[in-house]
Amino acid sequence: MAIEMDTSLPSIRFLQQYVKEHTPIELQTTTGDRLVGRLAWQDPIYFCIRDDGGHQYLVNRQLVVYVKPVEAPGDS
Repeated sequence: MAIEMDTSLPSIRFLQQYVKEHTPIELQTTTGDRLVGRLAWQDPIYFCIRDDGGHQYLVNRQLVVYVKPVEAPGDS
């Protein structure tokens, strides 16, 4: 049984804008880990964060405390 993404939810649409616009973000987890990069994609279970070094991290949505946009290095 597939889990469907509910695109009627404002949070899903909001985060999808970060994907489309390649917005740099900071993601904090319940374990205290802080990831900075770009949201590559999202599904009902995971976020994929890609850092500036090209590394990809899968983060379970249930572990996320917050996601916020950050200024990319060199942006002013």
